[in-house]
Amino acid sequence: MLATQEHQLLNNQSATAILSSEFDPSEVLLPYQRRWIADDSQLKIGEKSRRTGLTWAEAADSSLTASKSTSEGGEDVFYVGSTKDMAREFIDACAMWAKAYNCACDDVIEEVFDDEDKDILTYMINFASGFKVKALS
Repeated sequence: MLATQEHQLLNNQSATAILSSEFDPSEVLLPYQRRWIADDSQLKIGEKSRRTGLTWAEAADSSLTASKSTSEGGEDVFYVGSTKDMAREFIDACAMWAKAYNCACDDVIEEVFDDEDKDILTYMINFASGFKVKALS
């Protein structure tokens, strides 16, 4: 079957060019993700399962929080994952959001702390604000 002229044009464009006319930045996050970020409670509790986007939303919120000054509500953010992969996924999402927000920050730093019983692996991003996001596993 021959492709239509419109399909041929689309095949020759990048995804960005195709989506640029349709992209709405306010729709990057789903409604429940926006509600999660808007909740400024000291402790947030949510039902979680794999690949629902809650970690991605929390990474967006964490990067914003750590990038702010003290007077704007900035502070250190800590994430505890049950595995190394979870901690790495979270810190990578934070780095992606920091870049998207154009926040000044360092690259991801990996450290190991010796505990009495086991080693604790941490990933950290330091922001220009003086605050950091630290993911532990």
